[in-house]
Amino acid sequence: MESPAANRILVIRLGAMGDVLRTLPAVCALRESQPEAWISWLVEPRSAGAVELCPAVDEILLFPREELAERLSQGHIVSFMRSLNRLRTGLRDPGFDCVLDFHGLLKSGVLSRLTGSALRIGYARPQARECSWIFNHRRVDLPDSHCSRFERNRALVAALGMWVDPPGPLIEVPDSAHVRMLSALAPSVRPILLHPGTSEVAVHKRWSPRRFAALARRVKEATGSSCLVLSGPLASEVDLQRRIVEVSEGAALPAPPTPTLPDLAALLSEGSVFVGADSGPLHMASLLGTPVLQLLGPTDPVHNEPYAGTPWRRAHVPLSCSPCRRGCESVECMESLSVDLAWQQLQALWQSVKEPTHANTRDQVHP
Repeated sequence: MESPAANRILVIRLGAMGDVLRTLPAVCALRESQPEAWISWLVEPRSAGAVELCPAVDEILLFPREELAERLSQGHIVSFMRSLNRLRTGLRDPGFDCVLDFHGLLKSGVLSRLTGSALRIGYARPQARECSWIFNHRRVDLPDSHCSRFERNRALVAALGMWVDPPGPLIEVPDSAHVRMLSALAPSVRPILLHPGTSEVAVHKRWSPRRFAALARRVKEATGSSCLVLSGPLASEVDLQRRIVEVSEGAALPAPPTPTLPDLAALLSEGSVFVGADSGPLHMASLLGTPVLQLLGPTDPVHNEPYAGTPWRRAHVPLSCSPCRRGCESVECMESLSVDLAWQQLQALWQSVKEPTHANTRDQVHP
């Protein structure tokens, strides 16, 4: 497929922070291949902060999904149509030469069509769902349909002949956030970061606090250093942090607060290892170059691989019922992840970092 010449490019990737973050390498590759182009990114407000950290993006456009849904559900049709028309105008006025739909759903296809661009590019079936492919001029088939989100996004750019390995950084942390974080951390110590939280809709992906505490105790015995436990703004995450610290016998301490995404990125960049479930912060850590240990339960192990450019390991026990998206009350897949398995994989990760030629691995060790 011939590489298109484009002065103004629109990237569409709307939803969850983890999915947005996993699109960053592809957008950075676009920037390298089209250094003079103006790159805009259409995203939902809740994930706009992640796009703000991407050095390849010139402009962020917001898709007010919640506002539109609320007005429609309340029967405010006139107000809904006005908002939709403002969105349409905002997408048409820039005159985008090229639109890349990384989202691949009906809503992203419609938004791509609203731009009026003469070149709209997205996935072919089955990666494109909900008939979104009908809005694309070019439909990209993936060489391997069962691949990581990183590889899927890479394939869309590579199919256009526009992939150039981005030299980095993939995430640009403001100096002010670095300064704040360094002042809050102990000098000369790169801590192991424990992240027990997930979004409220993904609580079935959480590992138990007592196991995090037990893992912290093993780290303390082996290294003499305490782990830092992260917490997000949710009350449930604050409670998880508190419980881990309380039962860790001093092996785990609260991490400095991270009220903004730049603060979180600054903390993650200072960690020696990140340990947590499949989540946005885990993928952010891997994009920042911090080695990660992924505690994987119900989600697909291939689709949700961490960034291949950073050392990583995984603790995962495949079950006959996984992968799944909704989870279950027993959370058997997460309960199957023993402290022994996590500790074994953490030690293997340390070893892989010492031996860079073996840094990136998909190996899994099961009890």
